[in-house]
Amino acid sequence: MRRWRKRVVGFSLTELLIVLSILGLLAAMAIPTATRIMALGRRAVCHGNLRRLTEAYTVQEAVVREGGYGGYAAILKTTWAGMLMPHLGGRADALLCPETDAKHYSSKPAFGTTGWYGGVWDPFSFDPVWESSNFAALWESGRVPTVWKMNEEDYAVFQSEREHGWVAMEPNKDYMPKYTPGKDPRTYWFCFEDGRPGGQDFVGQMSEHDFADFDVKVTEKAPGVYEIECFDSGSSVATHWIGTTDSDPDELTEEDSDDRDGLAEGWIQNPGESQSGYGPFYFADSDTNYGLNKKLSFLGHHMVFVMDYDDLMCDPDADEDSDEAFEKLIAPRHLGQVCVSLADGSVLTMWPNELTPRDPDTYAAIWTLGEELTDDE
Repeated sequence: MRRWRKRVVGFSLTELLIVLSILGLLAAMAIPTATRIMALGRRAVCHGNLRRLTEAYTVQEAVVREGGYGGYAAILKTTWAGMLMPHLGGRADALLCPETDAKHYSSKPAFGTTGWYGGVWDPFSFDPVWESSNFAALWESGRVPTVWKMNEEDYAVFQSEREHGWVAMEPNKDYMPKYTPGKDPRTYWFCFEDGRPGGQDFVGQMSEHDFADFDVKVTEKAPGVYEIECFDSGSSVATHWIGTTDSDPDELTEEDSDDRDGLAEGWIQNPGESQSGYGPFYFADSDTNYGLNKKLSFLGHHMVFVMDYDDLMCDPDADEDSDEAFEKLIAPRHLGQVCVSLADGSVLTMWPNELTPRDPDTYAAIWTLGEELTDDE
């Protein structure tokens, strides 16, 4: 009987190696192309971000020119990213280049006094004693805080009933309840007491304890975005300031107490000197990885506005050996190039050497309004 043997058909080792070589060759051509396409897509997103920032800055400038935000521009250069948040619709993604991680810059509001009472209040980091007790209980224990938080409804009662002066705390303390969120939990008040602190932000000596010196209304417009309105009772002998938690408290010297122009860097003086209030001011916790041209004066000109950078501020005058040197902080994230928004509204992709402020022509052309680089710079 004749038997048939079934023949097994398959690829030889040589044929498999040929196929794998072809696939490897195709991958070698396709992967870099795909990677480049994705990188170009992220660059397009970055361009879109920079356009949105330019538009937001334009709105911000217009508001300041019309007298809005109560001197908002005085601290703009130190916290510019957070300052633009109200004009970005709360969308913080415009502050983030998609090619790298964000850098966090905290700019929560802080408040200060100068003169004999000198000190700085940071109510957002203060021990929230108002969440566990009413004020009267703390008063009896002798632990009197320098700031008290209230919801809008409780503040309205306190504001209408409180008295001013050295004996006013006796009736006032009964209108300072334990804090609970009000009808709108995003809106609340901080009431500050002028007085030389007695340690751990609790009132020490030489304070009338009436909590009728400086009131601040806070509205959280979006997560991490604060709208601040300030009200001064008019009876305090202290000078009040508003700044951020990044502002240098050493700037608040006694010499500044008579300076009506608010020259202390990072602070605005007497933000609540009007009985009707002053503001609003806007602050935000700002995650960003872009940098603003420190020489920027206003928009509409062919000069660097904001760009890929590893610090909040691009300082073209910084010495080459300093930590703020342009060469150390410029961030060529996009296939070796940098995305740049100019103050005239155009967005470009440039090589780092095309941006260097060390070249006098480049410095005059895109970093300043025709200002020439001097030997001192």
